[in-house]
Amino acid sequence: LAFAQQLKNKDIPEGGSKCVNLIDTNDLTRASRDYVMRKAVKAFSDTILDLVVDTPETQSCIVDYLGKKEVLYLGPDEQVIPEDINWIVQQ
Repeated sequence: LAFAQQLKNKDIPEGGSKCVNLIDTNDLTRASRDYVMRKAVKAFSDTILDLVVDTPETQSCIVDYLGKKEVLYLGPDEQVIPEDINWIVQQ
């Protein structure tokens, strides 16, 4: 499976390495669960954008071991809906 994933993500640096955001929605109603999931996607996206947007404010807070620009690919995955992607693009 790992080899197949590597082939699938051959054009993405690091072979398409992932980050996971775990949210406990077990005790929530469906409406509450959807709200929490959307808020989590937005909070996670804002955090990533804070790290990758190159401004004087962010430069002073980032530890850079490589000393060069890095490419970060963001793509949809499970539980990310079109409205989430549109929101991220607008940011």
